[in-house]
Amino acid sequence: MLFALLVLGINGFNHYREKQLIKELRTKMQIEEMRIDTQMSESKGINPEQSGEGAMLLKFEQLFIENNDLVGWIRIPGTTVDYPVLQFIDNDYYLNKDYHGNKSKAGSVFMDYRNSSDAKGFNTILYAHHMANGFMFGDLIKYKDEKFFIEHPTINFDVLNREWEWEIFSVYVTDVGFYYIDTNFPTKEKKLDFIKSIRERSMFESDVHVGTEDHILTLSTCTYEFDNARFVVHAKRIDHQTSQK
Repeated sequence: MLFALLVLGINGFNHYREKQLIKELRTKMQIEEMRIDTQMSESKGINPEQSGEGAMLLKFEQLFIENNDLVGWIRIPGTTVDYPVLQFIDNDYYLNKDYHGNKSKAGSVFMDYRNSSDAKGFNTILYAHHMANGFMFGDLIKYKDEKFFIEHPTINFDVLNREWEWEIFSVYVTDVGFYYIDTNFPTKEKKLDFIKSIRERSMFESDVHVGTEDHILTLSTCTYEFDNARFVVHAKRIDHQTSQK
């Protein structure tokens, strides 16, 4: 009994530490965004972020100093998804590591190591755990509800040098046998086949057009309908920048 209480205590402390870290990171991001908004106001709308093509957005500079595995930030309206996105040389490291590289049951949101960190590939894939308390990608399961799917159609996923909005067009449950995490698309035909396959699997229909010249964002997390089940969300990059922050 004492051992069980000890384990509960350790788990409770670790969860508290993980929540505090994310709260700290979110606060830092919000402070930077507010600072840039203030600078824009004082400079009569001249955006301090527009410092040249390819330059790092100012809001990311401090967080990047803390961890240069940072590749961006993801937010999904109506969910708790509001996290930095990391990338390592493999897809294992950040499964159980937090932003500072400490062991973490919740892990981090991370980009597939095969992807270009600027999300310029055809299929950019982000992974995170499905935590029972909604942490990390736990809230993605809200997209199993058609009303939520319709009312929350966009994702904000910004990379280090640009802010992007993405429009959701497909959500589904699958097993790991379906290779939705493909990053190799050497031909137009292969892209078309991929688009067709992920649209056909969607739980709900969408009128968002997706073509071979578009960029797809794929979010992947565990779900529990059956062994090795995955819940997947696909979104298309919208070809306009959101207001800079």
